[in-house]
Formats: sequence, structure tokens, C-alpha cells
Amino acid sequence: MGPLGRSSFRFLAAGQLVSNLGDALYSVALAWYVLSHGGGTVTLGVVLAAYGIPRTALLLVGGHASDRWDPWTVMLLTDAARTSAVTVLAITAATGPAREIELIPIAIVLGAAEGLFLPSSFTIIPALLPADERQQGNALSSGISQATQLAGPICGGVLVAAASPATAFAID
Repeated sequence: MGPLGRSSFRFLAAGQLVSNLGDALYSVALAWYVLSHGGGTVTLGVVLAAYGIPRTALLLVGGHASDRWDPWTVMLLTDAARTSAVTVLAITAATGPAREIELIPIAIVLGAAEGLFLPSSFTIIPALLPADERQQGNALSSGISQATQLAGPICGGVLVAAASPATAFAID
């Protein structure tokens, strides 16, 4: 049958594809928004640090959460938080200049949610697939991540150039 023959894995793979593509759109749009709408390189660096520090700090907590609760639940809750934060970011980008006071809290929520999300996303595959399909499932999951890391920034650049960073955030 293979991993894609199982609906639960197909849902995971499709969600991973859409989510990773959205993350790539976000990364291009964020840099463009900050640098072209009143912020400078220092502002961009501070916002990226506000994302990266909680993301890294909460990886261990995310691992504990995925062991304690159902990984699906952790993934859904953290994606809901990420969706809310990106929605606020899209509205912020559509209504004004890039200001640290608005961007830093959004970046903290996005980074924290990502840090909590990632361990669950790694532990879910064994729960979805039998042992003989896990290697294929891991390869497909990794391939999706690699493909979106290549194609996502290209799509993000085209989208931001054709529309706006706010549009890219809204699509994310």
C-alpha cells in the first residue's frame, strides 16, 4: 500500500506541504515588509531573534508535550496559535509600517508555537504508519520539507513582488 495509501499520512503530508510552503512565504514576506516599510536591518534582526529564541527554548517542552498528550492535539493547538499570530501579522502589515512593538510579540508567539509543534511532527509518523512503511514515510516527509525550502522562497518572492507582504501573510 505505501504511506500515501493511508489517509492519515496523506493528511499529514498535505498539511506539511501547505504549512512549510506558508512558512517559506512568511520568511520572505517578513524580510520584505520590515526592510521596505520603515524598519531596518536591526529591526529585522530583533524580530528574527524574537522568533528564534522561543522556538529553540521550547523544543524540549514540545518534546515533553508530545510524549504526554496526543501529538495530533499538540500539533493542532500550536497550529491554531500560529494561524492566529499570522492573521494578526497580515492585518498589521496591511495597515501600517513595520514597528517592533507589534512585530516582536507576534514573532514570539510564532517561534514558541513552532518550538512546541516540531517534536510532535517528528513523533507522529510512527503512530500513523506500520514499521515496514516508516522509512518511506520519513523519506516523503523529508522530501516535502526540502522541496518547500527550495520552491517556497521563490513563490514568496513572486507573491510579494506581485501583491504585497500582507497578501503573503494572509495566504500563509
